[in-house]
Amino acid sequence: MPTSFSRTLRSLEADRFRGSLLGIAVGLALLSGWLTWFVFARVALYEVSDAARLEVDVEPHEVMSPISGRVIRNEMVLGREFQKGELLIALDAVETQYELAETTAEARGGLDQLERLRLEISAQSQALVSSERASRSARAEARARYQEALESASFAAQSAARLARLHDEGLLAKAESDAAATSHMQRVNAAQALASSVERLNREWQIDLAEKRAELESLERERSRLESSVESLDAVEDRLEHTLSLHQLRAPVAGRIGDLVSLKVSEVVSAGQHLGTIIPPGDLHVVAQFAPHRALGRIRPGQSAKLRLQGFSWVQYGAVPATVSRVGSEPSGGTIRVELSLDNPDGFPVDLAHGLPGIVEVEVERISPATLVLRAAGNTLSRPVSSGVR
Repeated sequence: MPTSFSRTLRSLEADRFRGSLLGIAVGLALLSGWLTWFVFARVALYEVSDAARLEVDVEPHEVMSPISGRVIRNEMVLGREFQKGELLIALDAVETQYELAETTAEARGGLDQLERLRLEISAQSQALVSSERASRSARAEARARYQEALESASFAAQSAARLARLHDEGLLAKAESDAAATSHMQRVNAAQALASSVERLNREWQIDLAEKRAELESLERERSRLESSVESLDAVEDRLEHTLSLHQLRAPVAGRIGDLVSLKVSEVVSAGQHLGTIIPPGDLHVVAQFAPHRALGRIRPGQSAKLRLQGFSWVQYGAVPATVSRVGSEPSGGTIRVELSLDNPDGFPVDLAHGLPGIVEVEVERISPATLVLRAAGNTLSRPVSSGVR
């Protein structure tokens, strides 16, 4: 019996030793595996932003009232599609319309008067040319008659002198000599009369020409005044038409109404007042805001990311895959703008739309757990010590 009991104890001790070796071996294997994972495995690091939303790649257009006025028509309905140039809101413009109609009528009257004046100037110019031509002919004819009278008087003078010599020589009767002298004087008087007539025609022509030119100048001045008046009225008409167009608020681009201010007919809007926003059609992309130290130097175009929509459980709906497309370099409002393109927007079970908020996770690098632990320890040790603490 003592021998059997001793053998049993030795057998139990051997079994315990083998079990301990097996435990040590399993522990070492697990430790080796963990150390291998700790040193050589790669885990993804993400930069996260909860200030992200979906936006179309075309800038939304804000609808603002350019002038103050009373609403007489409102076509803006949330979600309604509009084409470029369609009427959104009409403001009361009765006074401007009346003023425009009055100015237009006055401008048309001025144009009619200006046209009549131009016709009168043309007729006066033609009459002046015709009168000048007729006067030139009359004066030329008078000068020709005067020249003819001078030649006739010269011939009569020669004839009277010849007959006077014959009378002095006793070869001709005195009556014939006196008749020749009288004929000479008559022709001289006729020539003098024709000379006076030529001078009178020249004076009359100069006076008539001065009067007609003065009348034409007066008509030209009146035409210049009317043209200036019509131009001023045209400028006023253009200004009133522009003012009238400001009373018609039209869609600056094609798109749908994304937001609006509730307006009823007869309400008054102020100049510069926000009335709504038109969202143009376009491709959706993600716009996220990151802290500068989280984005600069860490987030780069081409990095993979995912978008989790707020309000939609990621367990049920999952996340939308995305890729970083652009990264800002200058902070605005204390954050850096990062834009991401959607990799497969049609594969998401929810209809994606402009304005949906979400959370963006950007994979910035892959490192080993050991590096991650060392980096965390380094960050902890590098923190500044508070004043008074050693």
